[in-house]
Amino acid sequence: MSIIVDIEEALKDRLAADIEGVAALTKVMVKADGSQVTVPIRVESYPKQPSEQILVALAASGAVVVRYTGSSYSSRRDVAGMVSVQDRTMRYEVLVFSDTLQARDTGSGIYELLDLVALRLIGHKPDCCIDGIELERDDYVEERKGSWTYGILLTVKTQIEGVV
Repeated sequence: MSIIVDIEEALKDRLAADIEGVAALTKVMVKADGSQVTVPIRVESYPKQPSEQILVALAASGAVVVRYTGSSYSSRRDVAGMVSVQDRTMRYEVLVFSDTLQARDTGSGIYELLDLVALRLIGHKPDCCIDGIELERDDYVEERKGSWTYGILLTVKTQIEGVV
């Protein structure tokens, strides 16, 4: 696998372990036959081919979705004339989907989920990184058919080394 995928998986694993079991973040959904089912928040990668239907479905069930958005690199440094090194700052966006901004009775909803994601990720250091996660910002992304999306942009630092 690539380092991009390794870090994405590490972020998903961290969030899944800490968020999927939070009782306040499960949704009670009514099935077509009138019965109810409890659905936990899902943590997954961004869909390969997102459509409006898929994005609305993510919000209806509640989801946290991780995606890589790009990298920037420092100037190259040569070490002992044998190795070139560059720092790589990698950016990921964690999208939070929900059909509720804030539930009046429980206080849960997308705002609580957004805060939980930030608290679970800040400072966490995936194995292949040289520093812990830094949160850059969170922001409203969109509202689509009563379904809300917010995103948290974060960075992690790695190093690339090559023989000169």
